[in-house]
Amino acid sequence: MKYDFIFCVLCYGNTKDLESYFQNVKKIKGSYKVIVVDSFYSDEVREEMCRIAEANSADFIPVPNKGYGAGNNAGIKYAKEHYDFKFLAVTNSDIDFLSFDINEISDMEDNIVGPSIVTINGKKQNPYRPYYLGNIIELLEYWGFKYNSKLCLYAGVAVNKLLREAFAWWHEKSGTRGRTYSLHGSCVIFGNAALEMLMDEYRVFDENIFMFCEEMDIARKARQRGIKLYYVPKLRIRHFEDGSINLAKKFDEHSEERKSYLYCYEKWSSHN
Repeated sequence: MKYDFIFCVLCYGNTKDLESYFQNVKKIKGSYKVIVVDSFYSDEVREEMCRIAEANSADFIPVPNKGYGAGNNAGIKYAKEHYDFKFLAVTNSDIDFLSFDINEISDMEDNIVGPSIVTINGKKQNPYRPYYLGNIIELLEYWGFKYNSKLCLYAGVAVNKLLREAFAWWHEKSGTRGRTYSLHGSCVIFGNAALEMLMDEYRVFDENIFMFCEEMDIARKARQRGIKLYYVPKLRIRHFEDGSINLAKKFDEHSEERKSYLYCYEKWSSHN
């Protein structure tokens, strides 16, 4: 059987989100299989995650907590070895599928696709960065993180927000797909052909990035390999945000984001 979707959902600690996820994923239109990747939090949580997955006929992969990239790579590798599919969606567990129909993207297996993502506070998260702009926004934010300049950091964030809001408004109003530069990591849909082009021995994500900035890394990698990214507003999800981060022990979010951003920007700084 060839599935329309494989959902690779990376979990860390929050069993309530996973329970809700299985209720929400039933809303999608298309055949699917869910792979739960559990980044270790505790023995008790792992047992409960496994129980939830098995109760919902999902596959369960326990992995050490080596971060977002390593966990998702494990799920992608498992999916490629065990299933035939059109699309693989890497998702958070804290999302609700409001509208998710295979017919909206059935011709996009060569691409990477992002839905309309709106938080419970009404913030739009896709496209993550609508335009490349010759690296101007990424450079501003890089200076902000590197030199602890709030002016540069906030300037980059503000400009990108204005562009994102305008881009999303236009494509939502017109109901059209929009080619974009990068997509938010809470729900990224890889066409199978695009996934093949991105993989290096089953690795799609850079495992040196523990958390944050995977959007920039995937955008640059896709750009380098000639893969197009699209925003598709007819696919819609709600993102509840930060379920796993709130459970993390002694997690310094700003420091981790700064470390990831500096690494990722410098990794790609020699590329156009």
